[in-house]
Amino acid sequence: MATITPPPVENSRGPKFLPRRFFSYGAILYICSNQKPNTMTIERKDLIGQEFQGRKASRVIEILAGGTFRAIHEAEALVKELGYRVGSMCGPEPIGFALGYDYVAKWYNIDHRDRSRLDGLLLHDGGFREGGVKIVFFKQPHLGE
Repeated sequence: MATITPPPVENSRGPKFLPRRFFSYGAILYICSNQKPNTMTIERKDLIGQEFQGRKASRVIEILAGGTFRAIHEAEALVKELGYRVGSMCGPEPIGFALGYDYVAKWYNIDHRDRSRLDGLLLHDGGFREGGVKIVFFKQPHLGE
């Protein structure tokens, strides 16, 4: 499958998306400069064993902010690449992910019993829009084998 990267459409606030008609064929087009996203991924060994939402973390990866929604998109891609199903964004609430499920609901629709079944969370630092994201694994990560 070839990757199509058309030139950005500039306006006073930087690159923007093309009109909706370009998305009608199911292709995902990333409209941005030819540079890679300026996000940085850090393994946070100092946070292993700390509690997040009442559960201890077995691994924490932090993706630093790098532009509008870039950190969350990169975090979701990393988690999906490992084979996990990622829930939907729900304002400032965490986003859960789990292995072996067809669907993960938004945070406010997951009861406490089901929250304990999640394999991990995506947490924001200053909001998902412009802030960084922490990927918190409660179990050792599945390596997509």
